[in-house]
Amino acid sequence: MVDEIAALRAAARAIVPEQPQDTSPEQHVIRSRSLNRLNSEISVTGDARLNARRPCPQQDNVDLREFAFGFQSALDPYSNAKIFFSFGEDHVGVEEAYAYWTGVPGGLRLDIGRFRQQAGELNRWHLDPGAMKRCPG
Repeated sequence: MVDEIAALRAAARAIVPEQPQDTSPEQHVIRSRSLNRLNSEISVTGDARLNARRPCPQQDNVDLREFAFGFQSALDPYSNAKIFFSFGEDHVGVEEAYAYWTGVPGGLRLDIGRFRQQAGELNRWHLDPGAMKRCPG
């Protein structure tokens, strides 16, 4: 039995030529840090006020001014998409919805869609970080 196995091994070596060993160092690519890159990011912000000092308990003590839902995701390594919806007392709408590409030649970035301009200090702000005290309507 041992001789048969040795004969089979010798026949296999004769059929397949021996390959030289690769002496170059192995390159290990770890992609675990980029697995989360294509998952979308979901955020919710809200602007609500509670009033505990109203004299009449039948009055509305809760003021839900605005809630915003944001969804953003990488579409591929060079493009991203962002969508922000807002729900307020008197409005429901899309605040921003745009895609942008960062792989444009010359180190430029191309934005397409509806978005707030980056110019000015208050222009990028949504309602919730604005003035905290407003007169009730």
